[in-house]
Amino acid sequence: MRGADIAIIGGGPAGLTTGIALLRARPDLADRVVLLEKARYPREKICAGALGERGWQVLESLDAAPNVPHVPISAIRLDTRQASIQAGGGLLGRVLRRKEFDAALADRARALGLRIEEGCALESLVENEGSVRIETTSGVLDCAAVIGADGVGSKVRRALGLPVGRLRAMVLEVDTAAAPGDPARDVLRFDATQPDLPGYYWDFPTLVDGEALWCRGLYLLRVAEGTERGMAPADHIPLKERMAAYLAARGLDLDAVRNKRFAERGWEAPVHPVQGRCLLVGEAIGIDPVTGEGIAQAIECGRDLGRFLARCPLEPAALARWASVHRRSRLGRDLWVRRSLLRPCYGPDRDRLERRLAGNAALLSVGCAHWAGRAPPIGDLLKGLGQLALRMLTGAPPRQLQ
Repeated sequence: MRGADIAIIGGGPAGLTTGIALLRARPDLADRVVLLEKARYPREKICAGALGERGWQVLESLDAAPNVPHVPISAIRLDTRQASIQAGGGLLGRVLRRKEFDAALADRARALGLRIEEGCALESLVENEGSVRIETTSGVLDCAAVIGADGVGSKVRRALGLPVGRLRAMVLEVDTAAAPGDPARDVLRFDATQPDLPGYYWDFPTLVDGEALWCRGLYLLRVAEGTERGMAPADHIPLKERMAAYLAARGLDLDAVRNKRFAERGWEAPVHPVQGRCLLVGEAIGIDPVTGEGIAQAIECGRDLGRFLARCPLEPAALARWASVHRRSRLGRDLWVRRSLLRPCYGPDRDRLERRLAGNAALLSVGCAHWAGRAPPIGDLLKGLGQLALRMLTGAPPRQLQ
C-alpha cells in the first residue's frame, strides 16, 4: 500500500469531511492523506437520514455539498403526553439516504484529491516510536497520525484502550408506506408519549429508490448503571415488541417490512478524543445522547479536525491539542449542553419538564432554528421564555398559554 502521513479510518460523513476540510486548507497534502473504507460505495448505512441545514451549510462552506435525492423539511412536530406542538418555517433540513449521500460525498472528496481505498478494513493498530503501524486487509501502512472516524464500533477507539461508553442507544428502523394520521411530507414527527421510554418514536418522510415512503423507528437510550442519578438501565424494554405496537396502532405490520437495527454512542464528559498519534472524530467520540442526532455533528466535527490538522505538526505534543480544540468548539459546547439535558428529558424530572414545556411552540421554533443553523428568532425566544416562566409560576394548563 502506498505510504501516507495521515490515515483516516472510516468513510462516513466524519472521515470524508475531515479529509475534505484538510485538503481545502492544505491541497499540497493530497498525496500524503489516505482514507480507508472497509466497504465499497455505495454501501448501505442504516440511519434515519435527517440532516439539519446546520450540517449542510458546513458542506456548502467547503464546496462539498453533494447533489442527492432528498425530502426537504420545513417543520418539526413533537407529541408528548401533555400536548402536541409543531413549529418551523423555511428550509430546516432534509431527509436523505446514507447509501446515496456517503457515496456522493466520497466523489466530492476524490475530486479534491483525497485518496480513498475501498474494501480496506483495519485489522490492527500499533503506535511505535515516531509513527503508527496499521495492518489492513490490503496491506501494511506506517503513518504519522491516524484518524478514527469509524463510528460506534470504532476499532481505533478500542485499540486506544478507551471504554465502550456508558450512554448507548439501540435503534430499530423500518421503511413503510404512508399510514392514516401521518403529517405532511415536509414534517418530522417525534412521538415521546410513552412515559417509561427513555427515547422516542419517529416518522420521517423519505425516498427509497425514488419511491415516497416513511422511515419510522424507535430510539431507546440504555444508560449504564450509575451513569445518571435517578436513571435506571432500560435493558428490560423490548425493542421489537414496542415497535410492533407502535406500527400496529397505525395499521402497519412490523413483520411485513425489513427490520433494521443499529447502535449509537452518546457523547460523554470528560471525553478523550486523542491519544498519542491517534485522534477520534464523529461518533467515535460520541453524538447527542438525547436525540441521537449524529450526521450534522459528524460533519462539523470533521470540518474542525480537518482544519486543525492543516496547521498542526504531526507530533504527539501538538496533536494533543485536539482535545481542547474539540471541547471549546461550538460543537463541543453544544454537545455538553445536550448531555446536561439527559436527566430532565429521560429521568425522574421528565414529567415536570413536559408540563412546563407543554404547548410551548415558540421554544420548539427556537430549536428548529438551531437545527437549521439559523440565529434563534428573538420574538419566539422571548415568547417561549415568557410562557415557560408563567408555567413555572402558575402551573397554567397548555390551553392558557396558546
